[in-house]
Amino acid sequence: MTAPIAKVAIDAFRDQGFLVLEGFFEGDRMADLAAAADRLYRHSGDELVHTSEGELQSIYGIHRIDGSLPGLLRQSGLLPFCEEIAGGPVYIFQSQLHDKPMSSTVLSWHQDFYAFSRFDGLADPRGLSVAVFLDEIRAHNAPISVIRRSHRKGVLTAERTMAVPRGPAGALPAGESPDQDGKHYEIDTARVAELAHTQGVETITGPAGSVLFMDLNLVHASGVSLLPERRAVLHFSMVSVEVGCRDPQRPEFVATRTVVPL
Repeated sequence: MTAPIAKVAIDAFRDQGFLVLEGFFEGDRMADLAAAADRLYRHSGDELVHTSEGELQSIYGIHRIDGSLPGLLRQSGLLPFCEEIAGGPVYIFQSQLHDKPMSSTVLSWHQDFYAFSRFDGLADPRGLSVAVFLDEIRAHNAPISVIRRSHRKGVLTAERTMAVPRGPAGALPAGESPDQDGKHYEIDTARVAELAHTQGVETITGPAGSVLFMDLNLVHASGVSLLPERRAVLHFSMVSVEVGCRDPQRPEFVATRTVVPL
């Protein structure tokens, strides 16, 4: 059993809005995650999102496609931390495998909860995002950048901007509207500049097996990979079982309607 995450780490997450555990998954547990990823890469269906050049960029609903993933998360020792942050039992509200091929697009500064609230009717940001690095994340292969303590600002105003890749049946990226023209919602540049200047930006890198936790209101972004190599990250948005979708506009594989405690 993996040792529980220390209280000092929980306090750091609440203060900064994010936490990195380098090399958390290793050995057999890492091998199990890698095997699940291999199965996901062989999947075909509406859950897939491709770039304009046809390269795979994302797979949505991965915990529904591969039933081993919820169990692997439970066994990992991450669940008590997630429950502590959410204030009780959690369920997987959204899950994805994100790759960042060279033909992918920049994912501009945004908050995950903005889309969850606007498009899925999620009433409360009681939860967190959990990103598991399947490959080493370095400066050249599209690391996630975060603005420290930006979660303390609440939900920020966002505007529709550039178009982003989408799936054939509405597997929409983080900030995209399900009923408009495929444009992404991002936070105003001036507001981002102000936050970055006052709060500071951190770019998250780390070895395979590392885990990044983010508050659902943390402002973050990612670029594109500069080399033709795989950059796979498993993302799980964990939400309190007391918070469900009120008026979901996106497919079930994007925004889970059924609350099943993890």
